[in-house]
Amino acid sequence: VLASSAIAAYAVLVGGDPGVLRAVFMGILALVASRTGRRAHGLTSLAFAVWVLSVLDPGVLWDIGFQLSVAATLGLVLFTDDLTALLRRALRRFFPTPTTAQLVGWLSEPLVVSVAAQIATTSLIVYTFGRLSVASLFTNLLIVPVQPYIMIGGWLALIAGSVSITFGEALAWGVWLPLTYMLRVIEALARFSWSSAEVQLSAGAVWLICAGLLLVGMSRVMHPDDRAAAWAKVRGSLPAYSVGGAGLIVALLVWQVALRQPDGRLHVWFLDVGDGNAVLIETPRGAQVLIGSGESPIRLQAALGRVMPFQDRTLDAVILTRDDAGENAALAALFDRYSTRALLLAAPIGEHSHFTELLDQVSAEPIQLQPGHVIATGDGVRIEPLAPGAARAAAVRVTYGGASFLFCAGFAAHEEIALLETGYYPRSTVFQLSGGGSDRANTARFLAAVRPQIAVAAVSAGNLFGLPHPAVIERLEQAEVQRVYRTDRDGTIEMISDGVTLKVQTGR
Repeated sequence: VLASSAIAAYAVLVGGDPGVLRAVFMGILALVASRTGRRAHGLTSLAFAVWVLSVLDPGVLWDIGFQLSVAATLGLVLFTDDLTALLRRALRRFFPTPTTAQLVGWLSEPLVVSVAAQIATTSLIVYTFGRLSVASLFTNLLIVPVQPYIMIGGWLALIAGSVSITFGEALAWGVWLPLTYMLRVIEALARFSWSSAEVQLSAGAVWLICAGLLLVGMSRVMHPDDRAAAWAKVRGSLPAYSVGGAGLIVALLVWQVALRQPDGRLHVWFLDVGDGNAVLIETPRGAQVLIGSGESPIRLQAALGRVMPFQDRTLDAVILTRDDAGENAALAALFDRYSTRALLLAAPIGEHSHFTELLDQVSAEPIQLQPGHVIATGDGVRIEPLAPGAARAAAVRVTYGGASFLFCAGFAAHEEIALLETGYYPRSTVFQLSGGGSDRANTARFLAAVRPQIAVAAVSAGNLFGLPHPAVIERLEQAEVQRVYRTDRDGTIEMISDGVTLKVQTGR
């Protein structure tokens, strides 16, 4: 019970991401097996953990962090024993048996475990990020041995610090040395031009590689007699299996596509991308418009992958609302994976624009939107850019029937006032707070004019500024806002409207 509680506490401490929860389930299952005298079985435990998490949140299957965590664990289960035996045979050619056993013990975790995990994860990494790390294996050899000291020392410092800050700091200095060593090794190897290479891999190739690795791995964990019998059975029934398997794959793909067809309603996703603003809109007939991007390419792609169909790699339009390198940091990687039919610049471009390099990556000719320009999608949705006066940022208002959304993620207080002074009527059902709920914006006057029923704060977990700011929360209460959603607490927030009603679903 104590060990299970410690595992659960660690999961809470590091944020409870899907990959961490997978490890928690498997760890607790192993402890229960040991306590009850049962044999812990890696594949069964992994399958159970994946099943539980996917029941709680089916979207977790499209989370790249979760995919890599499961693949790495599967690699350890399927290939570690064979790789250890291969290493032992290789070392026996050069060293006596006692030395070989000692070397295998030393190299097992930093080398064998790393190779087993990389066998299963490399294709996913290359497909998702377009890069292959050449130095990762050597890096692991250098840094894996210090990980236990970092984790155990960190735990001890945390516990001691809760009793005495001075004692906790003293222990934390002991963790500083291995932690600094780890960071310096990673930074030093990352500087070499050969440490990683750009590699492109199609989704079909990834499926084939993963299926092949799974077949090889499953066959290796079988008893030799069972393996021979299974192969004999497969050879005898190959035609039937082929037809049945192909039919099942086609059926699953058809259902996946069918379930993601436009349903005649407006869908608005406030994507959980950490710092920054990223909103995906899908109109009743299926047009997809992305507003903003956020700062993290990985989180943006993961968030889009969870809400868009797996085969969909096209956005109908991308709207940029601020001429800022940080605000648009994720777009460069996005355009490597997704194509867009239109790039719309709602914010004015300055003399030294951050958009310049970004525009070179897009085949579509950018269109500079002007205040008063209204985009009508043909299915009842209206998109209006709002950039008052000399404002560096633009707001975007989306309306569908009686539902309206106002996105002011990059606005400052003076830009809010400037918008009101133009005479524009900003009242909206849903309001995205500026700056994640910064008190330098979201003024009481502007909130009174917008009069939202729902407010959304796009913020990262544990942000240093404590957003949304308590003063802004108080202003929202005074403006009689019914509900405030936050991406750090609620995950990706989906709002669905038929033009009359509004339904809200959260990722957590």
